[in-house]
Amino acid sequence: TGTPIPSLDEMSFLLQKIDEDGDPIPETTEMGSLVEIIDNKFVLDLDTETRLDGKYSIIVTLDKLNYDHRIAIISLTILKREIHISWSSEFVASKIEIGSGAPLIFTVTLTDPNNNSAPITGANAYLTFKGEDYYFNEIGNGNYQINIRKIADAFFMPETFTATVTIEKQYFSTKTETITIVVNMQEIFGFPMFYFLMIVGSVVAVVGSLATYRIVQQRRIPTFVKKARAMKKSIKGKKGISDSLLYPSKEEYLVKKLGDKWESIGLSLGDIIGVKEKMKKKLPEVEKEFKGGAV
Repeated sequence: TGTPIPSLDEMSFLLQKIDEDGDPIPETTEMGSLVEIIDNKFVLDLDTETRLDGKYSIIVTLDKLNYDHRIAIISLTILKREIHISWSSEFVASKIEIGSGAPLIFTVTLTDPNNNSAPITGANAYLTFKGEDYYFNEIGNGNYQINIRKIADAFFMPETFTATVTIEKQYFSTKTETITIVVNMQEIFGFPMFYFLMIVGSVVAVVGSLATYRIVQQRRIPTFVKKARAMKKSIKGKKGISDSLLYPSKEEYLVKKLGDKWESIGLSLGDIIGVKEKMKKKLPEVEKEFKGGAV
């Protein structure tokens, strides 16, 4: 320590970027002056936040009349700044879940941990998914949002994908993060639609089978049995028995079946076998012979 020396005659610096072998790169030479502040202190500000990363050599010259000439050689290494990513609330341990056919929407916040967590603006951010790059939109204050219209349909089972988020900005190290995207099955009433449709389809198939079985069984029942059951039901219900349920007598059947042929020769079969004409009118239309088998 000692007494501060104010107002130096010379307080300059020479800055050069050096290559991997330690040799100066000529086109990078830069000269400037230190800045004197209060208490006779001198500040060397190289604005390293806007300089390319790498190694530098700095020669500082300090001189004043009646004082020894002083030279300081400084080796400086500028590293790229880091990017910190904060993920939106949709993420749990780098995993995000969405519904089948739904868009992928989420936001990341970028900050500079070496600059009091200041927001990082103007970054190039994109997500790589299935070999394609999808770019984030900067929405202000270090926030970037992505919106991919559709990721995938998951009908039979949930699907899981891996994607990469990349953040690039000059003077910063490129930041890469891997995320997991889970596409869940579409739900209905809180139940996966695929399984819901399987259950409904199974129920419909069973009901349809039972209905078909009942129809087949009904068709196998002889006509006279069906009529007998209908007459039994009418009797129990104390209702009249419909003429359609009654079988004609043998004589009535013969008149209905052969009466026209007898009339063609001028004879009445009904009169011959004693069947009244009024009975003939009540007989049902007969298009085929009655049999005891199935209809």
